[in-house]
Amino acid sequence: LAAPGVRCDLLLADAGLAGLDGVLAAARALPACRLALLTNLTESDPSLTPAGADAVLVKPATRAGMAALLLQLFAPERPGGGQRPAAPQFPGVRILLVEDHPINQEIAVALLQACAIEVELAVNGRDAIDCLRADDAARRYQLVFMDLHMPELDGHAATLQLRQDPRLAALPIIAMTANALPEEWQRCKREGFNDRISKPLIPAALHRLLQQYLPASGHAVAGARAASVAMALPDTVPGLDLAQARASVNGNEALLLKVLRWFRRDEQDCAARIRAALERGDHAAALRHAHALRGLA
Repeated sequence: LAAPGVRCDLLLADAGLAGLDGVLAAARALPACRLALLTNLTESDPSLTPAGADAVLVKPATRAGMAALLLQLFAPERPGGGQRPAAPQFPGVRILLVEDHPINQEIAVALLQACAIEVELAVNGRDAIDCLRADDAARRYQLVFMDLHMPELDGHAATLQLRQDPRLAALPIIAMTANALPEEWQRCKREGFNDRISKPLIPAALHRLLQQYLPASGHAVAGARAASVAMALPDTVPGLDLAQARASVNGNEALLLKVLRWFRRDEQDCAARIRAALERGDHAAALRHAHALRGLA
């Protein structure tokens, strides 16, 4: 940072880094360099203020969290505070969503319906195959979003079977997964997936995929201010990144409140379920619970 000619627009440093004060001081000497800290604490923790950081990214870092951080630092004029970004419109389009978790279903359906898309739901790979082997499936569906990890028949096995049907050769199938590792994507490409999207869903990434694989839409609907809900969400909640949560539902406060209630109801014992599975040696179940939690959080 002290070398001549160095330019840095953003310094992202671990809050526990040894010698952090010196690193921040060097970054502050650079013109227009913004400072962000990686931390296990929440954004509202007052102890972060003396360090001179402009923003905080809560660990583990996610794509949604990083996108929100960049918008906060470099595009603060973007819609916020309940104002939803414009959603591309695809009237007359029908998509098959293959997803087993109710919370992920609720979020994905809401985001797709905001794009004027008709959504049909399959809860596992076997259901998806039944839907897509119907005589009119190639005309009925314009796109498939396929979760990879589901009971009965997972997305990997389902897509391998579907790609054996020549009628579905041109149907785009998008993998949905919380596992963003390169080897996972290489496997998906071999199995016949056209593309992938990470969970939790990021609305902007979803919109880009829709625009890439669906006929061009004539217009986008500007976001309206989120409708008031019976119990308004506070600005901050300890341990919860509300800015990222709001971004994940495109500013839909009513939807966010609904899925948070479901999450508290269904996942409050997730750590106990993982621990119990490990204690009885059921590593597959422990991995399944952890993967589902990662896809939600």
